[in-house]
Amino acid sequence: MSVPAFASIFDWQTYETDNFIVFYPRGYEWQAKATLYYFEQDLPRIQKLTGNQEKLKTRIVVQDTGNYSNAFADFINNKILIYTNPSYVFFELQPSNWLRGVGYHESIHINQTFNNSGSGKFATTIFGNRFSANVQIPFWMAEGITVYGESQIDQYEGRLNQGHFSAIVASKAVADNLPSISQANYAYARYPMGYFYVYGGVFFDYLAKTYGEEQFAKFFKLYGSYFWGRYLGALFPALALDRAAVEVYGKTFPELFTDWAAYEKQRWADWQISGERIGLVEELCQASFLTKYDNKLYYYKQKQQANSAFNYHSVYSLVEYDPVARQEKILDQFLTYPLNYPVKAGDKLYYLHKDLADGYANLGMAGRGVIGVLSAYDLKTGKTSAILSDELVDFVIQKTGRIVYVKLRKSSYGSEIWEYDEKTGRKKLGELDEFIGQIYPYKDKYLVANKKQLSSWNISFFDLNDLSLLPILASPWHEYKIKVSGDELCYTALYGGKVNSYKLDLNSGRAWSLSKSSYADDGVVLNGNLYSIGIADEGTYVYGSEPTLLSYDLPGPELIKEQDSWPEVEIKEGSALLSNFSYLLWPTQRVWPSPFAGEDAIGYNSYLADYSSNGGINFYFDSSLLLPLTLSYANMSQGTVNYLAASYPLYRSSRKGLSAVSLSLSTYFLGVVYPGISLRFSAPKYNATFSWQLDPEANGTNLVLSQNYLFNSGMLNLYANLFKDFGKGFYPRGFPRWGGTGSGYQFNVNLTQQVMRIRRGLWNPNFFIGDVYGTLFFEHAYLNTSLSSYGYELTFEGGGAYWESFVPKLGLAFANGESRGYFGLNFS
Repeated sequence: MSVPAFASIFDWQTYETDNFIVFYPRGYEWQAKATLYYFEQDLPRIQKLTGNQEKLKTRIVVQDTGNYSNAFADFINNKILIYTNPSYVFFELQPSNWLRGVGYHESIHINQTFNNSGSGKFATTIFGNRFSANVQIPFWMAEGITVYGESQIDQYEGRLNQGHFSAIVASKAVADNLPSISQANYAYARYPMGYFYVYGGVFFDYLAKTYGEEQFAKFFKLYGSYFWGRYLGALFPALALDRAAVEVYGKTFPELFTDWAAYEKQRWADWQISGERIGLVEELCQASFLTKYDNKLYYYKQKQQANSAFNYHSVYSLVEYDPVARQEKILDQFLTYPLNYPVKAGDKLYYLHKDLADGYANLGMAGRGVIGVLSAYDLKTGKTSAILSDELVDFVIQKTGRIVYVKLRKSSYGSEIWEYDEKTGRKKLGELDEFIGQIYPYKDKYLVANKKQLSSWNISFFDLNDLSLLPILASPWHEYKIKVSGDELCYTALYGGKVNSYKLDLNSGRAWSLSKSSYADDGVVLNGNLYSIGIADEGTYVYGSEPTLLSYDLPGPELIKEQDSWPEVEIKEGSALLSNFSYLLWPTQRVWPSPFAGEDAIGYNSYLADYSSNGGINFYFDSSLLLPLTLSYANMSQGTVNYLAASYPLYRSSRKGLSAVSLSLSTYFLGVVYPGISLRFSAPKYNATFSWQLDPEANGTNLVLSQNYLFNSGMLNLYANLFKDFGKGFYPRGFPRWGGTGSGYQFNVNLTQQVMRIRRGLWNPNFFIGDVYGTLFFEHAYLNTSLSSYGYELTFEGGGAYWESFVPKLGLAFANGESRGYFGLNFS
């Protein structure tokens, strides 16, 4: 086990303009400056879209998390986190430039949520932006305006222009299963998982086409003037959200949603997927990375499982399909999403999955980042062995057995090409100024999916000897997902905003579309049949059909000007040390619902003062200045109780087996320090946590083992606790709490199964129930005396006020010849 490295506070620098301040670790200057450039360049368009002309001085924190691309907007602290590495070729969000596209999305969030005026402005000035009506809006609205906005940069940019979102909505419309306004907002197990991005973005596109884009600014400005919108208005949309909608659009949002559903049904009446599904067909499945070897198909399948209320996880399977026998075989299963296509060489199938490694400049992952682990599955023995770990993007197996792989270059935009030999180790072959997202062998060269710093994904010949690229396909639409058979290239393209599979003769340059289907992704031709990934109402699946070859005129390249200069604004450079801590002096949450709360600019330290139920104020302070060590301090019960805890994540992994080891120390400042250790083991359908805590003063010990056996729509939990001379409290369902200090044990069994799908709610008042789970339980505890109880409990996935999630519980428990009914409420 290694100790994680991270960027200390002394490693951070700043770039600052009148509108933004970027905090970045040393060595990430070009990413930070490019981020600042795009934020400044696009701010006027975003202000016009959201109707917010305020000078916000948003802070942006740039971090490196390895092969993980994402960004987040903090609506309370006026802050954006951006993970620097561009999205790899198969990521859902594919902007022409990662820093610009993701920054555009998050900047819309900030400008929309900070759009306060009138009495709403007065309220946020006193209480902070937590009181903004524009913060408390439905999820589909929060992500709808951003997905719509990112898709207006140009006709190729954004998820509304790239085919996938519209195909999801089309599949729902054809199946007459478009969501209600509440179903589009609240969580339950369904496809797609990012539902509010899809429905919100497409709904906002409908509003813009029907009423005009300029109405968005009017709506958010008006809604942001309602001081009651944040709380009372969220419980009763008629008082705020619908009131603003009627004034701007002439209709309430439920009425607008009904109109939108009718529009989509008419729009997609002719939408269809050709062929039949292959393999085992289950709901909530997503197929990906379809390829062929030796008359068999190989692909990944992600199966979403709901184990209890708001407790979802996915199992990722590597699948082999025999088209002749029409049989699907699961070769291996994983905890994380694959990074690229499986590759067959000899009797082994090589694949690339995620794991965690140390040494990354970030706080959000405690100095760890995502890497790729290259493994080999032996098709004869069924055994798997890990070969190589690095920031792998893709790889090829050469005839010599050596592995050529691609990494993202950090010092500037581009890629590094490496070679790995089992005997001699790794060797860097060189660098190039484009991002290589996929590499595929072809004769004495390679075919690659490549991308300039400001372009779509295209396909080129790649010469490993001189690292040169020769374009084959270079349209402004994405072209990727390469497969080669002889001199024929099969690939996916988004021409005209539609996802389809194509074939290109590499000698003649002639091209054909392979399917008349409304959506045919990742196509491959095997034994005269076309296999591709299509979208159905409940997931994405592999479909088999006859190819329909239609000659296709390929679109030509379109020049996209590379950015070669910064905007004409003054950029100040500085150290982040003082400016970071200065933010601690200005609480961003004030008076109510807590007296004050705030954090520093980067996020090393945060504090919260809270009103105590016993009177007075409790104070909490958390610090990550000593990362990976984190410290938490609490002053409670009118200052009579002080508590300090330290936690150290000794080990983290995303692979099967031991996945986490953490050390802890805690004290109440009474001369005793309580040490502890916890371990977590993970598998696709099982996880277990073991913890051990000591009380040195009483020579006490506390051992806990919790195991979860996961299955579709349920789980079995086994909980065991053995303690000696240790303070314990027991909370038997339906009966009074009891406990004390001493020696004893506890054993619980909980069998949970989904029993009902309600998935309905009210808009006024705003309330929703998703799925219902039933738990058969048995509890036994001993401390001086024993108590055994058993019973049955129903838990409900509840939601309300747009953003809130809670779990009502209703049960019947039996103990000592007595039965008791009970009700509880947990907030998620």
